[in-house]
Amino acid sequence: MQDDETSDWRTNIYSLPILGGSDGGLFTCADDLDKLWRAVFSHKVLSEDMTASFLKSYITIDDDDGEETYGLGVYHFKENGKLVHFAVGGDSGVGFCTAYYPETKVVASCFVNTGWMGFYSLIGKLLDVLG
Repeated sequence: MQDDETSDWRTNIYSLPILGGSDGGLFTCADDLDKLWRAVFSHKVLSEDMTASFLKSYITIDDDDGEETYGLGVYHFKENGKLVHFAVGGDSGVGFCTAYYPETKVVASCFVNTGWMGFYSLIGKLLDVLG
């Protein structure tokens, strides 16, 4: 990761938990995230009713570009009638984004190891293309 003060690159090994956990220390790959989204939407993880509760929006987030809401660990963004469900996360020097586009049943995931990138603009651009 890049040091904020000196702009030098340094390791992040002392900034992150050694073992993965629910606090952002997740270890995964794009294929696992694809399988997870597809299992959620085919009701293999939760029943149909529980999936609806899981995907329910509980909080509305101010967004000038469209309607963004948040539920139980999953964000939802709707623009021009198009919907995407997504999750983002990260820590010092690492980040990830994974999104499911229900209209096209496309899963898109990305991972970074140099800090945060513009995940939200990427999600929106993919929504324009994939919808």
